Amino acid sequence: MTTKSSILAEFTGLFGNQPNGCDQARIGHCKESPNIVTRCRAAMDSVAEELFDYFEAWDQSIDYNKPYVVEQVLAANGRWEAAWSIARLHADQVVKRELTTGKRVGHKGHPLCNVALMGRTIGASAVVRHFGQLSSAGDLYRPGLAAHGVGPLLLEPHESRRSHEGWREYVRTQIEQHDVTKPLYLEAYLAARWFRGAYRDSIAALAPKTVGGPVSFVELLLDEVVNWSAEGISCRSGGHRAADHPLRAHGRLGVACGIEFAAQAMAVHGALIADAHDPKPRAGILASVRGVRLHVARLDDVQSDLICDALRIAGDRGSILYEFELHSATMRLLSGRATVLDANFRRDP
Repeated sequence: MTTKSSILAEFTGLFGNQPNGCDQARIGHCKESPNIVTRCRAAMDSVAEELFDYFEAWDQSIDYNKPYVVEQVLAANGRWEAAWSIARLHADQVVKRELTTGKRVGHKGHPLCNVALMGRTIGASAVVRHFGQLSSAGDLYRPGLAAHGVGPLLLEPHESRRSHEGWREYVRTQIEQHDVTKPLYLEAYLAARWFRGAYRDSIAALAPKTVGGPVSFVELLLDEVVNWSAEGISCRSGGHRAADHPLRAHGRLGVACGIEFAAQAMAVHGALIADAHDPKPRAGILASVRGVRLHVARLDDVQSDLICDALRIAGDRGSILYEFELHSATMRLLSGRATVLDANFRRDP
């Protein structure tokens, strides 16, 4: 069994004692690439934050020994998966530290920015946009600090500065409603961009974390994956009847909220079917939702658990068309189709 001490020992063996312990030449020549991926996966699979303090010290290294530079060296040598694994693990450790202590890590936007920069390096535009927005929100996360970091600059090819500043102002007003010491899921503010009015505010209200809560924002809406295959997924959720469900608005949980359940199910499916040997991480953009049919008015009066099915009905290297349905044990509640674009795919000009 992999323990906290063994994971830390293995990372120290790969990257040295921090700060300034990383042997760039050895890592850059990529002989350790498979070991890096294996060690990062072991740490990601653990529920604890074994390496938070290690990354904190590593980030205090001189510039050419910092994690970001090591990631870029690995990527330049074609070791995409190792570079991506380090960047994602760094951000993962921050999330887990917050869930362990119940206290906010003020510089949370920094490792998220590193992930966005790695996305730019490998040409994954959706990764840049997703983590660039998270990093930009992270600029507002630290009490008293509201200056722009690199995140907004990375987003300039993807949206206008006016549009982004409008969203940042909304995020600012939402963050200011919470205790400055308490951690938040910044992903809630990204999901809220799909909606307007009360529904948007309800999704943003999912942001507060609790000690021991789920590491993934997705887990706030979906309780479990019932079954899955290469062609589809079925997920269960049972919290819709709660009077304090965070998506409730005007005293009810409208059936349209089921679209967000479906989006999260498709995101989980994409992660599950990702090719472990693909050197670039798979990431997707929900490009459109069509043919949506609302078969009931609300979800909170459905007595049984909700089941969300998403079936892949068409697709190529660049996009996937899903058919989704939300139903209870006795009735269909919502159905439609959604197009998800593969952010890693580049079409020839």
